[in-house]
Amino acid sequence: MAHTAGKHLISTKTVVKEAASWTHAAKWLAILFAVLWAGSLHALTYGEWTTSAADAKRLAQSTNRPLLAVFYAGTNCSKCETLEDVAWETAAFKNFAKANKIVLYRNKVSSNNLRINSYYKSKIVDTSGAPTFFIFKVNNNATFDDESYKAFTEDQVTLPQVTTNTSDPVKYTGRTFAFNTSILGVSVGSTTLGWNETMAENIIRNCFPNNVWSSLTSTIQPDDPVVPDDPVVPDDPVNPQDPDDPSTPTELTDTDKWL
Repeated sequence: MAHTAGKHLISTKTVVKEAASWTHAAKWLAILFAVLWAGSLHALTYGEWTTSAADAKRLAQSTNRPLLAVFYAGTNCSKCETLEDVAWETAAFKNFAKANKIVLYRNKVSSNNLRINSYYKSKIVDTSGAPTFFIFKVNNNATFDDESYKAFTEDQVTLPQVTTNTSDPVKYTGRTFAFNTSILGVSVGSTTLGWNETMAENIIRNCFPNNVWSSLTSTIQPDDPVVPDDPVVPDDPVNPQDPDDPSTPTELTDTDKWL
């Protein structure tokens, strides 16, 4: 009996020891998983291009900073790729955007380029061609569930109007590089040969001041909070008319209907 009890005692100790070992291993696995998961997350920063409209809008909205959105005519757009190589993706331009806290977003879906151009036709004039750029302010009531051009419609963002004097008749912070030899007073030439990071920087600089930001480095306060409407107070219940009360008419006359 004692021997049997001893065997059970040894077995219990072994189980406890093994359980402790497994618990220890599980803790390390949990830590390793947490580290790997955290490493897979990457918070968007200024001067870094993203293709996520949601990420770009969140950063721009939370900090009240400009969002530079560039739309390509698909992945085989030679002018788009040229501008990317000689301007947008250069270290100089990205450092410029980082220093001035500009959020960078690009969209290479050709249908979105056509639709965004058409949507802002009355403000940027151009209805075709690419690449097209916009400087947006993200509205406080913006949502983050759409990755198409609808992520940048006027219920989501504001397209500022430039307040500086330039020779460009278009005063909004958006244009297409196609079919234009000058954008907001900056010469872009008739071919891509003159495109470079300095040209791109100067165009962005000339988007300021505007009716949202007084300068490229200025900050703005968040929009005033929306004050909810007063609660609707239901009308007093209508009491049935007393047909025996001569002071209460049972039917409106023609004169009463117009009063």
